[in-house]
Amino acid sequence: MKVVSVTAGGAGMYCGSCKHDNLLARELMRRGVDVQLVPTFTPIRTDDDDVSLPRVFLGGLHLYLQDRWPALRRLPPWLDRWLAHPALLRALSRSGLESQAADRQRDETRLALTLLAGLAGSLAKETAVLVDWIVAEKPDIVHVSNLLVAGFVPELQRRLDVPVVATLQGDDLFLDELGPDGRVQVLDGLRRLAASVDAFVVTSRYYRDHMSALLELETERVHVHPLGIDPEPLSSMDSPGEPSDQPPTIGYLARLWEPKGLGLLVDAFLQLVERVDGVELRVAGWLGAADRPFVEAQRRRLEAVGLGDRFHLETDVDLAGKVRFLRSIDLLCVPTLYPESKGMYALEAMAAGVPVVLPRHGALPELLDRTGGGVLVEPNDAAALAEALSELLSDDTRRHALGADGRAGVLKGATASHAAEALFELYDRLVKRESNQESPTANAASVNNEIANPIQKIRGT
Repeated sequence: MKVVSVTAGGAGMYCGSCKHDNLLARELMRRGVDVQLVPTFTPIRTDDDDVSLPRVFLGGLHLYLQDRWPALRRLPPWLDRWLAHPALLRALSRSGLESQAADRQRDETRLALTLLAGLAGSLAKETAVLVDWIVAEKPDIVHVSNLLVAGFVPELQRRLDVPVVATLQGDDLFLDELGPDGRVQVLDGLRRLAASVDAFVVTSRYYRDHMSALLELETERVHVHPLGIDPEPLSSMDSPGEPSDQPPTIGYLARLWEPKGLGLLVDAFLQLVERVDGVELRVAGWLGAADRPFVEAQRRRLEAVGLGDRFHLETDVDLAGKVRFLRSIDLLCVPTLYPESKGMYALEAMAAGVPVVLPRHGALPELLDRTGGGVLVEPNDAAALAEALSELLSDDTRRHALGADGRAGVLKGATASHAAEALFELYDRLVKRESNQESPTANAASVNNEIANPIQKIRGT
């Protein structure tokens, strides 16, 4: 089987969606599947082995320039290739260029609509390059990482009769960052484009129901493949419960971004210091230029009450840094303000034997139900969060038991290998259905049922 998997780069940050796509591609390759992981906009950035192509389609700089100055759509091919060179795109991603919020919303709305239009839009030339390349590869199936990159799909299906799968991961967050008018326009474009997709993949039942309602999809077309990670670098860490001379430490390991709940965690920490002697807060993750003022404001809040020496910040953490970080904490807490669709950071902590404290919304209750490696608290409630953190820090036996349960739960059924198995089963059924020229609508339910067994294995049921 040959698969073309089209992913979207994270503009220089360690991106959970990029990591997820890269892990699945790598695991499928290990099973002998011919997978071409194709970056769009910018190169992907992941803290494990990058298996993507050393080429970027729909290069972000190129798209931006052509959208702003239409005359550049007639550039010669050699200059097109230079503007899409991965090294140039990486350099620009590191530069941290930012725009005002209103301008950014307007630009992102315009570019999203242009991309969704595919060959009918003003970026038809770049879209055609991607379609030509995929057609030449002659894949058996095409997989896109989200609907926002799928504007090329109608033209591809006109030229190449293969099934198309789309992962839904973060599409709703992108919509929420647009202004009201932009959200309506882009959502309408996504709903129209969804008709061209044969099957959708999500990592939780919550996100299946949420996105089915948002995009007006039949739930039979949306398949739940629970999240999986590579546990090897993390599960080889010291066993949970080993003695340590460090002070009690809460950790936060995720994008340093207000919606991820760092401010709420600081609120809880300010209450926690009254209950747990010497407690410290370690924070790590990717920090974009636009979010620096927010993070610095959290630091100043703690410094203002004499707790600056208990706040430790790391940015741009690679895999080795992640392992060191997880060794240094007793609990991981990422109290997202929005319903989380994945929660890879929680699985990584549990693989390392570190229990988690998470809000009871989104995909996170399902994740803990599968692994048993932590506790849930009411969302957006600093007092409840401080209480849960205090209880676990004060109960070594329970904390160590949760850490051990979480590690065992991840190894048993939440690895990238389990996720890739379920994804291959879906690919296989769709390809066979296509070869038999059966009706997608008539067979959607049977495809979902046929992959139920591997999904149940992943859930441990």
